[in-house]
Amino acid sequence: MPNHQSNFDILALFAGLPGQFRWLAKEELFHIPLFGLTMRRAGYIAVDRSNRKKSVESMRRAIERIAQGTSVVVFPEGTRSPDGHLKDFKAGSFTLAIQAQVPVVPIAITGTRDVMPKHSCWIRGGKVTVTILPAVATAGRAVQERNELMQQVREPIAALVEKALRS
Repeated sequence: MPNHQSNFDILALFAGLPGQFRWLAKEELFHIPLFGLTMRRAGYIAVDRSNRKKSVESMRRAIERIAQGTSVVVFPEGTRSPDGHLKDFKAGSFTLAIQAQVPVVPIAITGTRDVMPKHSCWIRGGKVTVTILPAVATAGRAVQERNELMQQVREPIAALVEKALRS
């Protein structure tokens, strides 16, 4: 679970994460010609955030994929930060992790906001850092403990993001 500052985060994760993974992504992205078809064929998981029933079904599919051994990347903020500061995390991805009983790997991405600001189509030069932090276990946790899990994942990411903003 990485923070989200820029569309460039996606490229940074492809370059910085070892192994194969899939995305949990908003349904709207799957409607973009060619891009959406490619995402669907690659096995990415669409989430319809406007429809609770469909959203729950998406989460069920994600749990099945995870149970089959697929690593799934989720931006827990839900959308890109406009100012670089870490936004509140949404609970759904933490419910997903607990239901799947898989560890959550916090990931801090810094520098992408300067390389490609929100609402920009242009990529500039700059330094991007992807820091993979120690995994946080979910084994034995109940869904009611998701807020505690959320804090355990958010705190180390927030520390690195805020440090980068100050420098």
